[in-house]
Amino acid sequence: MNQPAKKKDNLTIKAQHIGPIMKLDGSLSDEKQNLIFARNGIGKSFLARALRMFDENALQGVEPEDLPNRLVSEESQNRKGSFKLFEGDKCIGGIDLNAKDNTVQFSPSSYIFHIFSEDYVTNELRQNRFEFNGEISHEIIVGRENIELDEKETDRETKSTNLETMRQDLSQTFNEQKEKLKTDFGINAGLTAYKRLSIDTYLGEQPFNPEAPKKTSSELLADYNKFKSLPNDPELPDGVSPDTLGLDLESITETLKKTTSPSSVADEVKQKIGKNPDFFRHGLELKQSSDPDCPFCTQTLTDAAISAISVYQEYFAAAEAKEKDNLKKLVQNVKSTSQKIDQWKSECLTAELRFDNIRGFFPKMKDVQVTDYTSRLDQIKAALSEISAQLDVKRTDLTKPLSMPNTNLAQLFQDFQETCRKNRDKFEELSKLVSHSSKERKAIHAEACTTFRYEFFNSQKDKIFKIRAHEVALNELGNEIEELRKTHGSKVDARERVADTLEILLKRFFGEKYTLQRNGFKVLRRNTEMLRGVDRTLSDGEKSVMAFCYFLAQSHYRVDSNEDYAKLYYVFDDPVTSMSFDYVYTIVQTLKYLRVGTDGEIEFSLSSTKARPKMLILTHNNYFYNVASSNKVVKPKGLFQLAAGTDEHQISVQKSFSTSHKLQLKHVLDVSKGTTKPDHTTANCIR
Repeated sequence: MNQPAKKKDNLTIKAQHIGPIMKLDGSLSDEKQNLIFARNGIGKSFLARALRMFDENALQGVEPEDLPNRLVSEESQNRKGSFKLFEGDKCIGGIDLNAKDNTVQFSPSSYIFHIFSEDYVTNELRQNRFEFNGEISHEIIVGRENIELDEKETDRETKSTNLETMRQDLSQTFNEQKEKLKTDFGINAGLTAYKRLSIDTYLGEQPFNPEAPKKTSSELLADYNKFKSLPNDPELPDGVSPDTLGLDLESITETLKKTTSPSSVADEVKQKIGKNPDFFRHGLELKQSSDPDCPFCTQTLTDAAISAISVYQEYFAAAEAKEKDNLKKLVQNVKSTSQKIDQWKSECLTAELRFDNIRGFFPKMKDVQVTDYTSRLDQIKAALSEISAQLDVKRTDLTKPLSMPNTNLAQLFQDFQETCRKNRDKFEELSKLVSHSSKERKAIHAEACTTFRYEFFNSQKDKIFKIRAHEVALNELGNEIEELRKTHGSKVDARERVADTLEILLKRFFGEKYTLQRNGFKVLRRNTEMLRGVDRTLSDGEKSVMAFCYFLAQSHYRVDSNEDYAKLYYVFDDPVTSMSFDYVYTIVQTLKYLRVGTDGEIEFSLSSTKARPKMLILTHNNYFYNVASSNKVVKPKGLFQLAAGTDEHQISVQKSFSTSHKLQLKHVLDVSKGTTKPDHTTANCIR
């Protein structure tokens, strides 16, 4: 009795925020080969780029944290994206991307994806001027493994499982403590120092060798908590900016040295005037020579009064009186300067107090002290007192020459100015920290992350050392397995298989024009080395064909054993760039005739008994699509078109032969119905 054929699973593509594709959940056929056509700008290249991430060789030299920014849509609000490939309900490959944290997670696959795309051509050939890489040391196992090898493989699997369990336990502890660190210090998860905290720090190739931090996490937390209590609008210190003392040192010096003879006015009059000189001086200023009346009592002055006034006028006109007036002004000058010193001292002390009240909130300023103002100000004040005393002495005896105190006031004031400048710099730095407190907070956060890295290591180093020891043992076991494979398992050189396939393909495409020199792994033109180099000799179309041939030949490099050939899954993204019809047709026929056997042979024949590999073809080339569909590279039910919708991309069956004008007419129709938004191609489609 015939059993019903087992139902095959459809291939399904699911994507979320990958390039211009906001959402895609499209089902293809259950055939082993499918072809998707898409117009430019739809997002086909991003699908190919995402598929290329399934190829571990394509990730060599690429930092994992760079992948999210290459693929995740700018429109993604949470900066996340995903791409998955399913056969039925089984995920056969996938990636989850987080551009916010720069992380990527890969879903394991039972297939070996081999991706041909423009990125492949650039990385594998264009960067090497289209010279093939003949340095292939890879070997393929073709024999059976012995019992000892099986036992060691089982032992390695057990050790790998145990190691993974230990790593997961340590990672969980790390993540829990890392989360506590974020909570305690109020750290933003986007902080670079925080994002760099990784369990891999302790388990990398090089042992973790930390330096002890300056502060413990407890001390830093105390700093942070103190910092958090900073008043919202604290009184900031204002720096003093003394420009000049305002002291007429030259006049004071000259006045003290000067000697003045007594006037001829009677001592009785001088004593009377000396008691209140301002009274007499002011009265004389009010008395006009033409006015006979007294300026105070308004009565007519007698002869005696007029005579007295004359005496007063004579006194003030005398040199002695003028000198005493000058001395009085100088005394006032010294007094004003002394008051200015007092004012500066008060301002300096206020600024210092405010500085001390705030600096403790900032670890950076915690040990910074205000440079002493007092000593210089007190010295200046003492010098002023000495000068004032000398002036008082001079006022009592104008005939006695005196000298200035032996104090360098100019130097003292210059020192005071320099002290003020230094302190203003400190005040300005503190003010900046207050106004830009987020920087100080980040500095504490960064230091806390460094300390966390050190303290976690100290608290978990026994577990870390145990894991590292298991890794060493596992690596040693792996080396033993490799040695057993070399001595007990039959192998072939992958390089020879690559060369065999390359020769077949070069002859298929170019006849005898281009051949492979196996020893040097070089392409020859008419059996002659190309002196100008391959990249300057081949046309663009020939380069594309050469890349296609090299890609298929590299299939041998992707497998470790003959059993792996059945796992190959080919993805072709527009393999016909810059090609003429002849090459396009040959590419189509090559894809149609491609056969891969479990013995490692790659053939191109319809009569071959070997199986056709799984294949997904992506193209925006209408001509290639038509030739491929008409030549049945893919069965009609495996032909699809990717189209952009308003919020979601769609994959629709495209069984019929598609011409360019039909697609353009369909676009015009979809726009007219409102099912598709017009874009940059709409006008041309209408034309």
